[in-house]
Amino acid sequence: EVIQFLSQYCKDFEILIKTDQHKQQPNSTTEPRR
Repeated sequence: EVIQFLSQYCKDFEILIKTDQHKQQPNSTTEPRR
């Protein structure tokens, strides 16, 4: 049961990270990287 919860949490976290990266991508193209 705990493993299932952890796997579900990891999936949600991965989705969050992916959406976050998608949000940041437009900024990274306009702003120069340091």
